[in-house]
Amino acid sequence: MNDKQIDQILREFSRVDKQNVPECISKGLDETLAQLDNIQHKDKPRRVKRKVGYAASVVALIAFCVLGSGFVSQTMAEVLQEVPVIGPIYKVDKNELDATAKKSLNHVYKLFPELKNYHIGLVVKGTRKHGYNTEQWDIVFTKENKEINTLDGDARVEIEAATGRILSVRQKKEFSGTIVYSNPSPTSEQVIRKAESFLKQMIGNESQDYFLRDIGDVCEDANPAEIAGKSFLFFKKFSADERSSSITVEVDRENNINYFERSFYDALEITANELNMQEVQLILDKVYKVYPDVKELEVVRATRGKENVVNAVAHERTALWLHEKGKHRLVIQVKFDTSGNILSLYRYSTKGFEKRFSDQDTKEKAIALVKELYGEKSNEYEFVRTRAGTSTYKGKDVALNAAVFKSVNNPKKSLSIDFQGDGAVLGITVFEEK
Repeated sequence: MNDKQIDQILREFSRVDKQNVPECISKGLDETLAQLDNIQHKDKPRRVKRKVGYAASVVALIAFCVLGSGFVSQTMAEVLQEVPVIGPIYKVDKNELDATAKKSLNHVYKLFPELKNYHIGLVVKGTRKHGYNTEQWDIVFTKENKEINTLDGDARVEIEAATGRILSVRQKKEFSGTIVYSNPSPTSEQVIRKAESFLKQMIGNESQDYFLRDIGDVCEDANPAEIAGKSFLFFKKFSADERSSSITVEVDRENNINYFERSFYDALEITANELNMQEVQLILDKVYKVYPDVKELEVVRATRGKENVVNAVAHERTALWLHEKGKHRLVIQVKFDTSGNILSLYRYSTKGFEKRFSDQDTKEKAIALVKELYGEKSNEYEFVRTRAGTSTYKGKDVALNAAVFKSVNNPKKSLSIDFQGDGAVLGITVFEEK
C-alpha cells in the first residue's frame, strides 16, 4: 500500500458523519490528517516514512476504538474494509447467528458447560486481517445479564463464518499469566490425557492430524513461581501439501479446560513438497554432529524467505523446526542459506550449570565445530575471543561461555557459539551487520 492509498483511505474516514463516529476516532483522525497535510510540503523521502508511521498509528487507534466501542455502522464498515489490518466489522443481534454458527456454539456448550450459565453480551461479525484473516463471528459472554460494547467480556468464542470451524474459546482468568515452555515442571499422564481427550472431542477426526509438540507452565505474573495450570501446544503434522498450524489447549490447576485457540502461521510457511529432502538430510547430519545425544529428528515446521532482523543483512534462508520422534518437546531450530550454510542453530533446553565452561575448552571445541560445520569454508572464520554470559534455569542465572569469530572476508560478519557449563552447545549464530 503506497502513500497515496493511505491518504485516500484516511480521508474516506473524514467524510463519514462524525455524529456517528466515536470521539476517539474523530479526534485521532483530525490530528493525523493535519500531520499528513504538513508532511506533504517536506522532502519526499521523509514524507513517505513519516506518513506511513502516522497512518499506522491512526489505523491502530481506529481498530482499538471500533472494537472497543462496538461502533460498526454500515458506512464505517464499508470504509474499514479498505484498511489493511481491519476489514469490515459489524455488530449484530445475537438472534442473527446463523444455523452453522449456532451448531458450533452448541458444540462449545457441551465442552464448556459453564458457559450455559453466562449471557451473550455482544456479537460481532467481520474480518480482522491481523487475526485469522477470514470472516468470523465473535461471541462475547458476560456473567451478568447485560449488553456490552467491548470484546473484553468474561468469555469469548470465535467461529469461522463460512465453515462453522471453532477458532477459539477463551474464558477470562482470575489472574494474569505467562506461558513458559522452557524447562516446565513435571506433567502427570492424567493431565496430558485430559488435554488430548479434549482435543479429540473438540475437533473430532481432525485431531489425528495433530501431535503434542510441547508442554508449558502457565505462571502467574504476580507470582512467577506459582503455576496456575498447564499449556499444551499441538502441531499439525508436517505434510506434503498443507502449511503448518497449531492448537493451544490450557488446563487449570483444578484440571479444567479453560482455553482453546487455533494459530496459523505467516506467508513464509512452506510444505514438505517445497523442501529439498536431500538438502535437509545434509543439514540434519550437521545437527547430529553438534548434538550427538539427539536421535531421529523429524521436521515439524518449515519456512523460507528473507528474515528481517534489526541491523542485520536479510539473507534468503530456510528455517526448520525439529522434533525428536516419540517425545513431546520441540528440540531444535536451524536456519540455513541457499548454499546450505548454517546461519543459526538453537536447542530448546538450558541446564542448570553454575560453573562456566573454561575459556580454553570453549575455544578448542568451537574451532573444531566450525571445521565440522563449514568444511573448506571454515577458513573464512578467525577466532577472536571468548565472551561470558548467563541464561535462566528455573528462575536462577546459569553460566554460559561463547566463542566469537570474525569473518576474514567481511568485517561486518561474525559467528558465535554458546556453550553451557557442561560443554554442550546451546546455540550458533552467524550475524552480518548492515
